[in-house]
Amino acid sequence: MPAKEDVDLYKEEIAQLPKDPKELETMLVKLNGSLAINGQMLQLEEEKRRKWHAENQRRKHNYLPFIFEALKLLAAKGRLPTLMEKAKEEQKKRKAQKAEAKKAAEAAKSSGPAAKTEEKKQP
Repeated sequence: MPAKEDVDLYKEEIAQLPKDPKELETMLVKLNGSLAINGQMLQLEEEKRRKWHAENQRRKHNYLPFIFEALKLLAAKGRLPTLMEKAKEEQKKRKAQKAEAKKAAEAAKSSGPAAKTEEKKQP
């Protein structure tokens, strides 16, 4: 048999519940909505944590042994020198593109509104 304090607690809880069935239905609808929203939020949080776990695994993994083995295999097959040359050419192209983009940005910057007003003043 429950202790007297427990009985009093149960009576208080029952007394706080609404007596009108419409109020109970409204409360039930609100609780169901809250349950659905919280369930969706829980799924989103669990998915986010799964992604974090996978990302952390990739970040912490030691890829060096794999890279060395891949380089050894490429060297053994005689493909490493050609791949290195190709990579160097691509790097030169990227550097040239960056230099061109930088020159274009500087040219655009120098031909801005301040440069145009100075050109008008010089006649």
